[in-house]
Amino acid sequence: MTRIRDFCNLTYMFGKTRNHNAVEAWIVSTEKKIISPFFANIVGLLGLFFTIVFAIKQDWKLAVACIIPSLGFIVAAWFVRFYSRQTSRYYESQLANEQKEFNRQLQHHLDAAEALHKFVHKARNKVSEFKERTKQLIEHTSQNKSGESTDFGWFKGELLQTRDSFFCELLEDMVRVFSPFLPPGSRPWAAIREISKNKEYVTRMRAGSVNHDRKLKSQGVREDEGLPRYLREQHEIGEGIVILGKERSPDIWKPMVNDTRGDDTSTMVGPIFLKSRVPYEMPMILYLNSPSEGVFNGKLKPYMRVCTDTLSMLVNMMPLLIQQDSHG
Repeated sequence: MTRIRDFCNLTYMFGKTRNHNAVEAWIVSTEKKIISPFFANIVGLLGLFFTIVFAIKQDWKLAVACIIPSLGFIVAAWFVRFYSRQTSRYYESQLANEQKEFNRQLQHHLDAAEALHKFVHKARNKVSEFKERTKQLIEHTSQNKSGESTDFGWFKGELLQTRDSFFCELLEDMVRVFSPFLPPGSRPWAAIREISKNKEYVTRMRAGSVNHDRKLKSQGVREDEGLPRYLREQHEIGEGIVILGKERSPDIWKPMVNDTRGDDTSTMVGPIFLKSRVPYEMPMILYLNSPSEGVFNGKLKPYMRVCTDTLSMLVNMMPLLIQQDSHG
């Protein structure tokens, strides 16, 4: 009975059983009546005793009058005991199933937390690596001056290549953060769109279970339309992360050629802000995609926020590192 009460308390805490009060009432009533089968057996045995006594005296009417209710009491007592045991076994089975599900979800959160720690840890390391790479490029540019001008185009290209390489590694780690929560075969992949000079967000990086042939037909999205506009509107009301399914409103999602591939049926999106300027700029957009439908939910939004904030930190720090090394 104690194990059944533990089950009710557990399911009540995690909100998995709505009829907690009904189950609790059943337990209380059973606990109050747990001694009833004992008394029923006693009454039944006494009735059998008197039946034997009356039979010895050959008073058959009284003997029959005693044996019928006596057998009734005994049968009722055993029925109540059998029913109580079966019900107890049922709720014990429910408790075991709930415990298995709880342990499974807990393990998923632990795996995701470990992957998230590695993601943030690597981001921290990438700051140092980017600073060192910037220093090397500045020294190389200074040593290769022709006396007339410095090749800043080459310098900028090398920096962007270094940055993109770092971000691709982080996207791979980000996919591992969400994988424990997703069903088998979900094949998640991540991407980053960056705003270009003509005010369009174009895909610069992809990682995970993605077909890289997407870049052959990739299209840009203007900053004042579709998802970029919607993300800014959502950010203003405190809803930074957006989850999209297969059916998408044209006001939110601009139809594209790559949509026919079906590898982004489910999408979770978050903005990467440059908060060193006011009003805040959104130089990048972070995407997490899957060809499976309905695999993302609100419980994953906190993990996505950590990822977008970490990448926003890198985007904000990189210009400062370049400026620091340039003046050093």
